[in-house]
Amino acid sequence: MHLFLLLVKILPGIVGLLPSMSGSIVSWGGDFNDDQFSLREPNEGFIDIDGGFTFYVSLKEDGSIIEWGAYYGYSNPAPTYYHDSDFIDIAVGHTHILGLRLDGSIVAWNAQGGGVSDVPEPNESFVGIDAASHYNLALKADGSIVAWWVDDGSDFDYGQVSDVPSESCFVAVAAGGSHGLGLREDGSIAAWGSNRNGQCDVPEPNTSFIAVAAGAGHSLGLKEDGSIVAWGADTSACTVPKPNRNFIAVAAGAMHSLGLKEDGSIVAWGANNVGQCDIPDPNDGFVAIAAGEFHCLGIRQTQ
Repeated sequence: MHLFLLLVKILPGIVGLLPSMSGSIVSWGGDFNDDQFSLREPNEGFIDIDGGFTFYVSLKEDGSIIEWGAYYGYSNPAPTYYHDSDFIDIAVGHTHILGLRLDGSIVAWNAQGGGVSDVPEPNESFVGIDAASHYNLALKADGSIVAWWVDDGSDFDYGQVSDVPSESCFVAVAAGGSHGLGLREDGSIAAWGSNRNGQCDVPEPNTSFIAVAAGAGHSLGLKEDGSIVAWGADTSACTVPKPNRNFIAVAAGAMHSLGLKEDGSIVAWGANNVGQCDIPDPNDGFVAIAAGEFHCLGIRQTQ
């Protein structure tokens, strides 16, 4: 489940501070040709976004999905429209995409036309999704978590993330490089998978969390007081800038992090080798954020 959509479900008061969830897409970062990532008009009516390795995926108000970027042609990167108009959530891995339908089923496909594993049966009653480079996490209506790998020919050790918690009390999931996070109903976070960088060592007190995000080797948790807790890899991605308050959403890239503030501005920190922390002006009016591996996306409210 994408983080901003999670906040809509559990924090209607805070989200109510923002006039609209739909708007136009702004992108930055990534060492790519700008023409490959220029969304063709009309750039409006978007409610969700996510980024793969060198492509973007977006969800419109009417439930349709649009993809664009380098995988869709260097000389003609016009958006590609996929599937029917009944999607309510999207998630993007390295080269694959997940779409959650209104009926609770998940559709999976590959941006390059390559392999992607089937969604585990029964493919029903899902309420949230997230995708990492080589595996996926999905949340069921009963609060349980389902994990499955992506058949992309990689040597990824799926076993380290497949042992998901057996509890049925989760309200959100986040898929990191080789670790997973689950947000429980009571506001605590469960973490599993690789702990090479301490990304599964949730700091105490493990309470009062309302959203989670997972990067390649670091984790983020948003507290109900609007502060962000970061842990894992000993990098600048875990150093939240001050003042650490008034955040309503978080997102994690490979080695960088994003936070969306109540006033519609975005704060970025961590690796900035390809401009992923250089937020374009004007830095205001944003209602959603997403982080790809080395690039970022924001939805700015349409005036």
